[in-house]
Amino acid sequence: MTKKILSSLNHVFLLALLFGLYKNPSFAQDKTLDQNKYADCLLKIPIDYKDIEANYLEAGKYADMEIVMIRTKSNGQIKKVERGFIKTWTGKDGKKGVFFEHKPSPDDKANSASFPIFNEKNTYCYSAMCFDSK
Repeated sequence: MTKKILSSLNHVFLLALLFGLYKNPSFAQDKTLDQNKYADCLLKIPIDYKDIEANYLEAGKYADMEIVMIRTKSNGQIKKVERGFIKTWTGKDGKKGVFFEHKPSPDDKANSASFPIFNEKNTYCYSAMCFDSK
């Protein structure tokens, strides 16, 4: 009976593992980005962290817009897919900043943030609403 229980648990574990890989956006890493399909969803976001005042104002344009950020290898294969929002902050000392707040997946326990260069050669940003409708 113990062997049956262990065997069942192994099957459940394998199914959970496979389902987790399927849900994970990095699972699609071997796919190529179809830039033509999403061309009308593409956002040109000139945030580069060099002129923080200009970046702060630019970020305001995307305040409530969910963004899909796709990073590709030089051959167009998808390397990473992220979803989230461009956020701003102002410190007590008056300093301003801009960051990308990642949309948490059901498995995440906390939000995470990063400072991506939105206009890098192999980084593509799309309106999530438009992207999801394709």
